[in-house]
Amino acid sequence: MIAASPHSRVAVGYGALCVAHDGEAAFGITVTLVGLGVGLLSGGLPSLVAERAPAGQSGIAAGVSNTVRTPAGGVAGGLFAVVLGSVLLADAPLPSVEAYRIVWLTCALSGLVAAGLVLFARRRTTG
Repeated sequence: MIAASPHSRVAVGYGALCVAHDGEAAFGITVTLVGLGVGLLSGGLPSLVAERAPAGQSGIAAGVSNTVRTPAGGVAGGLFAVVLGSVLLADAPLPSVEAYRIVWLTCALSGLVAAGLVLFARRRTTG
């Protein structure tokens, strides 16, 4: 179940980027896997939030999710910009491969945490 989740696809894709980013083919395959996971998440997350919300509160849950997602993405983007701006090549003001690996590893770990959280989120019961 966790192996097929979009979160785990994101985690596997970013994890693969940490080790397989040198060639065009390897980079293309891993970025495609990440894109698949992110695309499935973007389409399915609102449904998942509504499904897991208490009866009668799915609209509130969806609104909170959408409201939190935007600033959280901004904070993550800002933190990644700090990492990319701090871990530079020795002879140029450009991010090093290590800076990208830090970002990709953070994304991979976040995907794994999210996949685990989805497994433990309670489902709405009818009754």
